[in-house]
Amino acid sequence: MTDWTFRPSQGTPHIEARIATGRITVEATDGGSIEVSAHGSPESSVEVSQLGDTIIIQQPRGRARSSLAVAVRTPQHSNVTISGVALDCRIGGHMGEVAVKTASGDVRVESASRTTIKTASGSVEVDAVGGPVVVAGAAADVRIGEATGPVSVSVASGDTRVGVARDTVEVTTVSGDVYIGVSHGPSIKLKALSGDFDIGLPTGVRVEPDINTMTGSVKVPERDPDASAPTRTVQLTARTTSGNVEIRRVS
Repeated sequence: MTDWTFRPSQGTPHIEARIATGRITVEATDGGSIEVSAHGSPESSVEVSQLGDTIIIQQPRGRARSSLAVAVRTPQHSNVTISGVALDCRIGGHMGEVAVKTASGDVRVESASRTTIKTASGSVEVDAVGGPVVVAGAAADVRIGEATGPVSVSVASGDTRVGVARDTVEVTTVSGDVYIGVSHGPSIKLKALSGDFDIGLPTGVRVEPDINTMTGSVKVPERDPDASAPTRTVQLTARTTSGNVEIRRVS
C-alpha cells in the first residue's frame, strides 16, 4: 500500500481521479488535509500529484488494465470528478459537485450539492442531492433518495426510483419502470417504450395530466369531495407504449 497526504490551499478541494479498472472510495471528513492510499498488484502503480486545490490520481500509460483500489479522505464539500472503464465508485459524506463517468461499474453517492453520472452499465445510487442530478446510461438501475434540484434520468434499460423530488422530474427509458415516492415539483415528464409508471403526489395539488399508453391501464385517485381547494398545479406528462400508469395521493 502507498499513501500520500496533501494540504489544499484556500480554495475548495477538488479530487480528480482517472482510473481504468478497480474501485475508488472517497470519504468526506472534518479534517483539513487530503489523504490518498492505493494498493493492488505490483504492476498497478498510480501517480498522485497536486495542482493548486486539485489532487490528481491517475494510472500511468500502459498500466490502465491493472486493477487498483484507491481510498481518499478529503474535507467536506470537496468537488469530485472520477472517470474510468470498469470502476466501482463510492462517495461518502457530503460533497460539493460530483461527476462520474465510467463504462461499467456501480456508483454510490451519499450526499452532494449537485451530481452528474454517466455509465454504460451498472447501478446508480444517490442518497441526497441539494441541487440538480443528471444520470445517463445504457443499462442502469437508478435510485435517488431525495433531490432538491431538477432530476434528469436517461437510460436505455433499467428501473428508476426517486424517493422525494422537490423540483422537476424528467425520465426517459426504452425499457424500465419508473417509481416516484412523492413529487413536490412543478412538472413531471416520463417516457418509455415499455415500462410502468407509479407516481406519488401530495394532497392539495391539482394535476394537469397528459397521459398516453397504448396497451396499459391508467389509474388515478378519486376526487375527495371534502378536500380543500388546490394550492398549486403540477403538469404531468406520461407516455408509454406498453405499461401501466398509476397516480397516488400521498398525505
